[in-house]
Amino acid sequence: MDKLLDNISLKILAILQSNSRESFSQIGRKVGLSAPAVAERVKRMEESGIIKKYSIEVSHEKLGLSMVAFMLINLPGSFSVQVEQAENVIANIPEVLECHRVTGRDDMIVKVIFSDIPHLKKVIDSVAPFGQIMTCIVVTSFRNEPYLNIEKYLESKTMS
Repeated sequence: MDKLLDNISLKILAILQSNSRESFSQIGRKVGLSAPAVAERVKRMEESGIIKKYSIEVSHEKLGLSMVAFMLINLPGSFSVQVEQAENVIANIPEVLECHRVTGRDDMIVKVIFSDIPHLKKVIDSVAPFGQIMTCIVVTSFRNEPYLNIEKYLESKTMS
């Protein structure tokens, strides 16, 4: 673990993950530091790359993109120019939330959001020229965390 990450810094990260607009004085009260001390720790974590960015979470449902699917893509000739072309196309599809090169039977797993089946078909059709695609539409989700829960992670490490 990075030497900047003592328990207080980890608590600061956990607070910022849940609300990146929390003031340094509010964070300081929660972790027992002054606002300037919190600001200095945050600045060091930003400079070291531990904190990569601040963002907001937008409701996809409110944008009309209430459905989620995973596309499993099997590319013929995994290390060809075709892979690079597929990656370029996938990287430019706005509905793609994640894309991972993986081991196993398939070469890529792509997470997409969409409004309806014709919309999903359009996304699939843009990737179909590159290989065989199997699509799994998400029916329900019981866990969808955008980041590591630092507090639970620390608890699990102390128990083991």
